[in-house]
Amino acid sequence: MPFTNANKNKVTVQAQAQKMNKPSSLRTALEAALPELKKNPERVLVFIDKGQIVSTQAPTFSFEYHYTLNVIITDYSAHSDNIFIPLLVWVREHQPSLLTGKPDSGMSFEAEIINHKNTDISITLALTEAVIVTLEQGKLVSRHAEEPKLLDITGPTGWQLFANDNEVLQTPLEVIIQ
Repeated sequence: MPFTNANKNKVTVQAQAQKMNKPSSLRTALEAALPELKKNPERVLVFIDKGQIVSTQAPTFSFEYHYTLNVIITDYSAHSDNIFIPLLVWVREHQPSLLTGKPDSGMSFEAEIINHKNTDISITLALTEAVIVTLEQGKLVSRHAEEPKLLDITGPTGWQLFANDNEVLQTPLEVIIQ
């Protein structure tokens, strides 16, 4: 999409991705951890709310998306730990700033108990995505930056998550749901 900047130069915008990355990444992680969601993807609803674009007057067009991600899982019948453990594994990699140990960290949930077996669970996450914009051969090119990696100070590695006696996720910690 060409446009003319203040210096009367024609500039083209070339985006590497056509959407924010974290919503689809989280959906993929939850579906990998919970095969019932992969079989029934219509049970996972994803909404982006309260979106903001944060930018400065720096000499670049780089910016950040700030938004609330709302993930709703409908008719869920297993233990909620099977959702929240893979969620926290995903958060550790993709939005580690939420891991503050405080109640108002930007992660919350609500649940509606449908009957004795099924629950609708709504998870809310305050997310950011940094977009690096560079000028390359007359084109503004956007790339989403990765989150800084946390040091792995967790100790033992190689845990697996099982649902209904089926392995659904391997990650670097051992978790026992009792």
